[in-house]
Amino acid sequence: DQAREKIKNLYGSQLLQPEIYVSLVKTRPIKVSIVGEISMPGLYTFSDGSLGNIREPTVVDALKKAGGITKNSNIKNITLTRRMPGRELIYKKTELNILDLIINGNQNQNPYLFDGDVINIKKAKNTNIAEYKINNSNIAPAEISVTVIGKVYAPGRFIVKTNTPLNQAVLQAGGPINW
Repeated sequence: DQAREKIKNLYGSQLLQPEIYVSLVKTRPIKVSIVGEISMPGLYTFSDGSLGNIREPTVVDALKKAGGITKNSNIKNITLTRRMPGRELIYKKTELNILDLIINGNQNQNPYLFDGDVINIKKAKNTNIAEYKINNSNIAPAEISVTVIGKVYAPGRFIVKTNTPLNQAVLQAGGPINW
């Protein structure tokens, strides 16, 4: 409506009764930076259809797209930095607690993202992420890469499911030599 009114006012001096119709053909992609304790930090682009039927991406959508959190992620203290409108470079920061979202369903901790947002996942002081049962949530990666070295039949790198016990990784490497 604002765009229609602005165009109507501009043409109002040249046309007697301007009738203006404005429709959105395609939305501009949203580019978001994800930094810190995330599996694949970097710049991510969200466009129509990139998340299925979801039009506006959220913080959790971005965390999932970046491969999920790491074992060192402090999901109780994630910073979302957003540039405010206008010509001046003014930024607004907010602290998010994704743990509150997962445990209590507090959707206020999962805001929609805007173009240029920066999500910073800080490193946790206590890396015992398992006590919160976050490894089974959809923001943790489903699989992890482990490297088995030493006296096993087939040492190397293996992809295992999150929460796989150590002995399963050793068995995947062919088992121990002379247990």
